Amino acid sequence: YTVAGHTTIDVDGDVAIWGPDLVVDVDDEELGLFGPHFIESVEHAGDPFMSTTIHLMRPEDVLFGEEA
Repeated sequence: YTVAGHTTIDVDGDVAIWGPDLVVDVDDEELGLFGPHFIESVEHAGDPFMSTTIHLMRPEDVLFGEEA
């Protein structure tokens, strides 16, 4: 997703900067994406306008490691 600016409003009403390792709740009927998704990475741009491209991962695709 590409969104305007580099910040958003969080669930508490505070300003949050888009960043990796955060969780967002997606509700996208057009693409059929719903529920929590991890932000895997972000790309901030300032030309021609301030925007942020957010790369998401489904929670079931995230692997943090396993015990040996």
